[in-house]
Amino acid sequence: MPSPKITWLTTHREAKQCSSTSGKYLTGFYKDDRLIPVITVVVYFGSDTWNAPRSLHEMLSVRDPEILSLVPDYRINLFSPAEIKDEKLDKLQSNLKEVMLFIKYSKDKRKLQELTSQPPPASAHSSSKQPGSLTP
Repeated sequence: MPSPKITWLTTHREAKQCSSTSGKYLTGFYKDDRLIPVITVVVYFGSDTWNAPRSLHEMLSVRDPEILSLVPDYRINLFSPAEIKDEKLDKLQSNLKEVMLFIKYSKDKRKLQELTSQPPPASAHSSSKQPGSLTP
């Protein structure tokens, strides 16, 4: 059974009707093809601030700017509750807000008590929701 990648590539080539001697046939990419971007997000669930590198350049032992200018600097998209102001977390419209606040203040007993003693948001008491329902 062929792999999904090979099946996709064969279908893609057939749709493009490319000759078997073409360099495009070998790569599977054609001049009018476009890629779909992939955005990687790192969610750090620690209660401390992130203290690891945030880019590829920060991980390299090379510090020569001339060499670094030739190496793409892939930065991470970091979501770290400890580094996000409460005002920004308050803009979240799901239970993720409570989870992130709980992580952020997991070492602060007073703040945790304050968070857990607050009544749930009004939307959680909506009469149209059934207990445990995941749908709005």
